[in-house]
Amino acid sequence: MDFPNLHQKLADCDALVFFDMEATQFSREGISIGCVIVPVSLTNGNFKIVGNEITYTSLIKSHKKIGKLVTNLTGITEEKLSEEGRDFDLVLKEIIDILRSFKKKTYISYGHGDIGILEATIDKKQEYQVEFLQHIKKNYLDFYSYLKQFIVDKKGQALSVEKLISFYGIDKTLTLHDPLSDSVYLKKIFFSFICNNEKTVDDVMGCFKNNRGMNSVWKKLSFLVLEQGKATTEDLRNLIKLAL
Repeated sequence: MDFPNLHQKLADCDALVFFDMEATQFSREGISIGCVIVPVSLTNGNFKIVGNEITYTSLIKSHKKIGKLVTNLTGITEEKLSEEGRDFDLVLKEIIDILRSFKKKTYISYGHGDIGILEATIDKKQEYQVEFLQHIKKNYLDFYSYLKQFIVDKKGQALSVEKLISFYGIDKTLTLHDPLSDSVYLKKIFFSFICNNEKTVDDVMGCFKNNRGMNSVWKKLSFLVLEQGKATTEDLRNLIKLAL
């Protein structure tokens, strides 16, 4: 099976929910959220999109100061948030209602920071909000933590969303640091990664000499040399396929 470890994380899901949040500079309370919901099925080891994607975005009211750094990065001002922001309770209920028709969701963001923003934003006195956060955590994939095991720059560092857009040749037509735009880009990055197993292996091999996160593959490759007296490029490709 292509991408066996990734498929194990996403087993039986019927929707991939790519999401992103922006937060206040200091309290990390959410001020905007965006998500792209993609109906999928896993058939013969491959993901297939089985319906039209659904998008959602909203500004979220906050009682905390946004902070100049966040305003400069996102374009969200105190005035805009005051005029267009909506209560988080309403936003969350709308998202839950949209997701209700799917039986098994997997929530995907690029970096665990979005979970931290949700934790800082929910009203812990509202049982349904606490339960929904736990539901997300239980069915969550941090694609940053997964991808950095395989795709790195020349210094062995993980790539940002912006660099991944260039890496995969994705048209940069949307504004970064907008939650819906970043969710759309994350979806495109994800499917660029999984759409062609052989190309992905080529990409991983191109990063291999700089990748300090593939020690398990290096170790298995070394065992092959010790056991067989040699290891081939094809051996390396097969080991990478098993690690994906």
